Amino acid sequence: MTNKGYPPISPGTLVKTTEDTGCDDWTREALASRKWGVRGMVITHHDSHGLCYEVKHEDGTVGYYDPSEIEVVKSINLDELQEEMEKLLSLLKDRQPGLFTWNEFLMERMKKIHSLLSCVV
Repeated sequence: MTNKGYPPISPGTLVKTTEDTGCDDWTREALASRKWGVRGMVITHHDSHGLCYEVKHEDGTVGYYDPSEIEVVKSINLDELQEEMEKLLSLLKDRQPGLFTWNEFLMERMKKIHSLLSCVV
């Protein structure tokens, strides 16, 4: 999902940088701070000369990006993942592999966990 305008992306949102759009409105320092194809977290946005984002990269450095140069990263719902993992562990503690319904429940839990984790980029 690309965010190209308002409302701005909230601070704390995980993002991934995409590619340089070739905009030359940046200072030399701001251009040097940018990294491509990396994940980070939005620190804040600025809009005095057009919307831009201050992003803290995974390595701790900070870069500045136009809205078209970042994408929001879908994150895992940890509460839902924990609930599904607990259901799976409960099934595994009470193993009944010969029962058809037990196998169905096991596969259902594993598919749900897989779908929750597949959103990770």
